[in-house]
Amino acid sequence: MGWRTGVRKITDGVYNNILLAAGKSIEVIKSALEIDPKHQIANFNLGIVNFAKNDVEKAKRWWKNAVDINPSSNIGKKAEDLLKSNN
Repeated sequence: MGWRTGVRKITDGVYNNILLAAGKSIEVIKSALEIDPKHQIANFNLGIVNFAKNDVEKAKRWWKNAVDINPSSNIGKKAEDLLKSNN
């Protein structure tokens, strides 16, 4: 199973229990971004959480941030793929 399939499974309800903790997760990630706004993984993960909550437009904004930070990193490439597949 590829990582894109894994991301899609989030929206299929596989990780519903994780979504219950998403509010707390979002706050922790946002705290990290207050310290370092260019934290690529935090930007990417906020995209994942928003995608899981069916807010695709917000997810795309966070993934775009992750790409802008470093498009050649693994995270940057994954974010770019997610942007393309959700366009």
